[in-house]
Amino acid sequence: MKYKMKKILLSAVIMTPALISACGGGGGGEQAAPVAPPTQTINNFVIPALAVRASVSVSTMATSGLPVSFSSSTPSVCSISGTTITGVSFGTCTITANQNGNASIPAAPTVSSSVVVGAQVIDFRLPSLIVGQSFPLTATSSSKLAISFTSITPSVCTINDSALTAVSTGSGSCIVQATQAGNSQYAAATPISVSTRVDAESLILAPGTVPPPSTFPQVGSTGADSTATLEGIYASAGNGVALIDASRNIAYFDANGMLFGLLQVSGLNWNLDSSSVYYGADFAEFAAASGTFTTKDAFVATAQSFLTTPLPLSFTYEISNGFAIRQSNVAGNWVLNQGNAKFQLSVSNTGVVTGTYTESGSLCGISGNLIHANPSKSHNMFNVSLRGATIPNSGATCGIDTGNFQGLAAIRFLRATPNFENGFIPSLVLIIRTPTHANVWFTLYKQF
Repeated sequence: MKYKMKKILLSAVIMTPALISACGGGGGGEQAAPVAPPTQTINNFVIPALAVRASVSVSTMATSGLPVSFSSSTPSVCSISGTTITGVSFGTCTITANQNGNASIPAAPTVSSSVVVGAQVIDFRLPSLIVGQSFPLTATSSSKLAISFTSITPSVCTINDSALTAVSTGSGSCIVQATQAGNSQYAAATPISVSTRVDAESLILAPGTVPPPSTFPQVGSTGADSTATLEGIYASAGNGVALIDASRNIAYFDANGMLFGLLQVSGLNWNLDSSSVYYGADFAEFAAASGTFTTKDAFVATAQSFLTTPLPLSFTYEISNGFAIRQSNVAGNWVLNQGNAKFQLSVSNTGVVTGTYTESGSLCGISGNLIHANPSKSHNMFNVSLRGATIPNSGATCGIDTGNFQGLAAIRFLRATPNFENGFIPSLVLIIRTPTHANVWFTLYKQF
């Protein structure tokens, strides 16, 4: 026995250096890092929407691939059998997911997920409206139950059989509330209120339209805007027209010529700035003028230097300022037939202009833009940017000045023919200057 024990001890002594060398010991090498035990987690555990007395399936996996078990932390609200969850009553249901691991993988951290049993959500939207327009109300709930609607602003919009009708601009907003009262399976939804803008409709719908006295001037129009003191459309007894925009640019024409300028205002007095120009039949010169104005009534020039024989000019604020005008109101076809000349423009809803000008021996193509000058309001003024050009391969010259035209435009309402007694016909007046500053103004009429 003593011999054998010595032999074993000797072998151990002999083997130890080899073992140390193999592990990198004794030679200055690093020791190997211990291998970490494997871990696992439970991911993407979400409970689907759940109603009372309804069931849904839930499933998830641990990153180890081992099966997950589930238990209800709120058995009075929801129960679970295997992977099937059943709603018991209204309330918050919480389900816990577990994976207990095995001999080589430790248990995963417990994960919980919650859902409100019987909850429902309403999805509801409204378009913008114009006075007199009706719109069928539609909304959906996650419960698929029917929605009820209530107008919070009945003076602006009313509801009848789920149809919303704008009756007035009022504050400018129509507010509708959508509700769902719930049933034995779903709790009442949180009411949702949606606001939409209501605009006054312009009366560019048919020739001879008469503005209703009760709504005139229309809300949103230049005439109804108390801040629009000088802006507007003015006409003189001699068929002259002056357009003044919100920035106080003025474009004016009459039988003698045209004026383009900028108004400087002090109180109820005005004068032209030094860059203003007057264009006669065969001349152009800087213009000086001054005068007074009465808000929404008159615009008067008491002194001016741009006429050969200066005359007092008096313009009256037009009824056209009382109509609420938007970009879409200028859309459509506008024509002018005057002797041998024909001017035709087509305007899109976004203000893109295409058209032609024809006269004996000439054919011009017209393109450009006619953009509402007050997109946030309903004032009656547009900015004009057009271009005239000879139509290729037409065999004709262009009868108007070619190049870019710039100026102002507005929709005017002129007295209708006797066939439309006391009514108005919309017309589009453009006061624009060409590259050579020729006199260019047009009054086109709407095609219906």
